[in-house]
Amino acid sequence: MLEEAPEDRDLEFGLWPENVPAWNLWLACQTQWRIGMGGPTGLDYAGIEALMRMRNVSRAERPELIEGLQVMEVVALEEFAAKAERDQRRKTR
Repeated sequence: MLEEAPEDRDLEFGLWPENVPAWNLWLACQTQWRIGMGGPTGLDYAGIEALMRMRNVSRAERPELIEGLQVMEVVALEEFAAKAERDQRRKTR
């Protein structure tokens, strides 16, 4: 059994239509990570707010989009932490 998936595998996933706007915003805000000594610490919400304004996202849509981003942010932070732990284990072998 592999400890982790090969890096070059094709990843497929489904996306419900109602989640497409949050996914598109997620892709657009990948330069908005706050980085600390240990790596990414979360998204820069001021930058995301500016991005939504630039994209003319209505005020009514913003709360739901932010909720979707926060779900993806938590999962991404968990993955960053897991990768850092795997990298650290490799170094100590």
